[in-house]
Amino acid sequence: MFITKFQRVYNMTFIIKTPCRGGIKPRVFFSVLLSLIALSVASAQQNKVDSLIRNYDYQGALEVIDSIYPDSMDMNMLYLKAVALKSLSKFPDAIACYDSLYKNDSANTRISIEMADCYKSVMNYDKPEELYIKALEYKPGNRYLMQLLAGVYMTTEQFGKAKEWYLDACTNDTSVFLLKQIGWCCDKLLQDSEAEFYYKKAMALDPDDYQPVFRLGNLYKDQRDYEQAIAVTDSFLNRHPDNREVTRLSGYAHYLNQTFRKSIARFRCSLELSDSSAFVLKYLGYSYFKLAEYPNAIKYMEKVYAVDSSDADLCWALGLAHDVPQNIRYFERAIDLGLPVLTAMAKVYLDLSLAYTKAWRYNEALEALNNALNLKPGDPGVIYKIAVHYDNWMDDKPSALKYYKEFMTTRPDDSSDYFMTGISVINRSDYGQAERRIKDIEQTAASVVEADSLTGPEKFTLPE
Repeated sequence: MFITKFQRVYNMTFIIKTPCRGGIKPRVFFSVLLSLIALSVASAQQNKVDSLIRNYDYQGALEVIDSIYPDSMDMNMLYLKAVALKSLSKFPDAIACYDSLYKNDSANTRISIEMADCYKSVMNYDKPEELYIKALEYKPGNRYLMQLLAGVYMTTEQFGKAKEWYLDACTNDTSVFLLKQIGWCCDKLLQDSEAEFYYKKAMALDPDDYQPVFRLGNLYKDQRDYEQAIAVTDSFLNRHPDNREVTRLSGYAHYLNQTFRKSIARFRCSLELSDSSAFVLKYLGYSYFKLAEYPNAIKYMEKVYAVDSSDADLCWALGLAHDVPQNIRYFERAIDLGLPVLTAMAKVYLDLSLAYTKAWRYNEALEALNNALNLKPGDPGVIYKIAVHYDNWMDDKPSALKYYKEFMTTRPDDSSDYFMTGISVINRSDYGQAERRIKDIEQTAASVVEADSLTGPEKFTLPE
């Protein structure tokens, strides 16, 4: 790489042995002697720096290097300084040293790669791209340089370019790493068939590598092909039951596939593997919730809530799992946080209204119903619930009559037994019930009017 101390000693020795008329001149002799002494000192210093770096004492190495005047520092010592600075994460200073070395020898691949590493460490990816491309001009076909360049493109999300370089690096020498990376590029480029091909090829080359299994399982999961995701992950887990990432993914695939008993088994296995992440606890709780095993559901969901109370969906689920009065605070929390979909928010208001009603907080229940109707104007299910609430809990028959009549205008023409609205299911019998209540309320009101007409001085008079 650089001129070594042995080459310098040889050159000096050659000068001493060169004959001249009258023997070796004293001036030349002393000049050569001083050079040898200086060389010996520099060699000793370099050996010391080499030893310190081999023993990972980078700070000590820098202290020795800094004792040398910059003008007397050769390329070898400058390289050692760059290595020490890089190892101490002093990347800007290391880059300055590497840059001097690079200008002296731009064809040196090691200098190019190590300087590129420093630039990547300070989040500068343009310079590494430039350095790798230049290095490939000197060493075309170098697979390692191709992989490094592709890695830069992966980091900067230029997946098309990354794929091209990974494919070039893969020519005539396939490795599992390259196949996984090509598959990942295809995945990001939404080239699902190609991604599947390369992941399967990597799995065939190394069946014990979990990464292509994990990525392929996620690909199937994103495609909503849950059966395939389960088949891939479970097959791997039959051989490697202690892999946490694949176990977690298998549990989630079973949850999405609504095979909740199996998702519970997988997530409980995750806990045994010391994976007590919020994701595992949440979906273990959700799995129990789907099976209406609410005590277990609450147990795990509340563990997540204890460390993160900002998940509106989790709050909603806790509200549904709990009974009055605990559920009210979870519904209220979900509403405070807000949900991204207005339809879901309206459902939370309906659930909150029911909780308030069970707690005899009828005015607050009515307010929640009105909030739901504001979010879903004209929804027949909400209108009917408001009518029933006025009728049964508020004893406000005129308001109940108004909403029952509004509900009747939404009756569909077909003869289906059930009707789906945005946030509720309506039974055809609900229209029959509303019709009967309208009739009863109107008849009661007419009777009251008639009774009122019979009262008066001529009907009820004081006895003489």
